[in-house]
Amino acid sequence: MSKMNIHGSEYPIKKIFSDDFVFTIPVYQRAYAWTIEESEELFQDLIRAKGDAEEAIDDISPYFLGSIVLIKGGEPDAQVVDGQQRLATLTMLLAALRSLIKSEYVDGLTSFLCEKGNVITGTIGASMVLFAQDRAFIKRSIDLKI
Repeated sequence: MSKMNIHGSEYPIKKIFSDDFVFTIPVYQRAYAWTIEESEELFQDLIRAKGDAEEAIDDISPYFLGSIVLIKGGEPDAQVVDGQQRLATLTMLLAALRSLIKSEYVDGLTSFLCEKGNVITGTIGASMVLFAQDRAFIKRSIDLKI
């Protein structure tokens, strides 16, 4: 039996939604099931955590999103064991924000939504949080140009 290491870390959201993590949802996980109610609750929690602060995002007090359990080695590939609903909802919130912000910020948010493909390394751009079978739908739905 191989030895499995369990490691806990705290990461800022900009790290979670970076090329350091390429999430996949294992087939044994249930489908996305949050309703507007759960999504709204997460959104309102994020708004309350930000408060009326006008300071830079790095200066806002940390917000505990909850634990996310992954199976991950040294590569970016990370299977989501727990936290899929939150990650998927955050992806949708980021996509909605992306459609509402000034055009000069669009590329910055797009980098949180998908990894860039690279012809040299053979990587194909993909949405960050999704079931493999939903890739085409997600790309169409949030208008990713990758």
